[in-house]
Parts: sequence; C-alpha cells; structure tokens
Amino acid sequence: MKIDIPQLVFNARALRPREERPKGILGSCDMALRNDTTSAMGTTEEDFEFVVEDVLKNTGSPA
Repeated sequence: MKIDIPQLVFNARALRPREERPKGILGSCDMALRNDTTSAMGTTEEDFEFVVEDVLKNTGSPA
C-alpha cells in the first residue's frame, strides 16, 4: 500500500499541542536538537564515538 509509517506517526504526533506533550520527552528532544550529535544528554561527538566503540568492543561486534 506504500504507506509512509514514520511520516504518518510524525503527523499524528504533531496534532497534539506542544504544551500537552509529555515534558520529559520534550526536554530530551529539545536537548538533542541543540547538539550536533543529537544526544539528549549533550554528549560531545568524541564522547559519543567513544561510547559506541566501547559498546561494540564489549559485545564482540566489529567496529
């Protein structure tokens, strides 16, 4: 049927006024949008890469 599910969800979520959305999610999304790494914690690009590489190393996955 070629339905774009992510776009459908995005549009449905946009129907709810911002002030009625869960505050925790809003805060995380706002923080992510303020950072180049899109990290909700404000992680630097170098720290983000370190964490991903460390997780891959500890799970035995190739980096």
